[in-house]
Amino acid sequence: MNPETICNLCVSLVGLPDVTILDVEDVPGAALRVHMELIPSTQGCPECGVIAHVKDRRRVELVDLSMAGRPMRLLWLKRRFRCPESSCPMGSWTEDDPRIASRRLMMTDRAGRWITEQVGRCARSVSEVARELGCDWHTVNDAVLAYGGALVDHLERFGSVEALGLDEVLMVRRGPFHRQEFSTQLVDVGRGQLLDVVPGRSSTGPMVWLAKKGKAWCDQVRFATLDLSGPYRRVFTLMTPDAVQVADPFHLKVRHEAPCIRRRVRDPHQYASGPQATRSMASGRIQNARAWSWLVGSHCAGVIPWLNAAVAPWFGRPLHTPARRPGLQRAGQARVTSRSTNSLHSTAVAT
Repeated sequence: MNPETICNLCVSLVGLPDVTILDVEDVPGAALRVHMELIPSTQGCPECGVIAHVKDRRRVELVDLSMAGRPMRLLWLKRRFRCPESSCPMGSWTEDDPRIASRRLMMTDRAGRWITEQVGRCARSVSEVARELGCDWHTVNDAVLAYGGALVDHLERFGSVEALGLDEVLMVRRGPFHRQEFSTQLVDVGRGQLLDVVPGRSSTGPMVWLAKKGKAWCDQVRFATLDLSGPYRRVFTLMTPDAVQVADPFHLKVRHEAPCIRRRVRDPHQYASGPQATRSMASGRIQNARAWSWLVGSHCAGVIPWLNAAVAPWFGRPLHTPARRPGLQRAGQARVTSRSTNSLHSTAVAT
């Protein structure tokens, strides 16, 4: 097999158009490095059209798709041209081919498109894709922003929406105090598709987003789903006045039952009945006795009058603290106080 045939096979294996494979570095345990250059052709000056001269060459390393389970790097030997006309303002420039790689991105075009699909459609994390390609997190993220931004800004990304939903999500906690930052998700409820994400959970972001879509687009919205939020209700009232506002059943149930749950947690004795109520009352009395014993054994003299005023309506009289005896340990104080509290309570019940 002659060298020309081998070179053609390498070009077919790499799968790039109009290139010449110069060398392949295969180091065990490292990424596969493929050296290539564009097929030489005559270049004219973009400014004046005069045939350009080759000034020098520089090698650019690009992240490419994995091959046979191994990361691959494409080393593109780019030619730099200069205009021979001294009066031409163009100066020098570097050859470029968008079929191989986009400008100012450190990866090939096919790798950028594949990464965008993996992160956007397959919901893979950026770090996971970067680990598979053997590159830096920022390299992958820059490609996702470049390719994904064009898809997001496309006017025909989604058509008409009949059921529009708004909901807030806690996106991140910033700073040393973990300050919460929320975002609002705009969703096509009928198709289950995320339309966009705007910062904050006020009415400003969604209203600006809907205003950019235009009145004709907003008039097509027939149903508006929300979670009983005041700002979101204002968005639909002003931007889609003809849409029927539908509340989420889950939030309706929570809004109805949350006060009942809070009351039961706050006042368990009031809502308990039967043996459960008896146990709850007994548990409450024991906890009160323990708390009183702790206060007597400590130096919280300022709290005792307040506790007397709070407990006096239950027993008909304030609970007097026993005299402190020097040398008495806190555990002994707790036992004496518990017995005193129990006796006072029995007297109050008898009367």
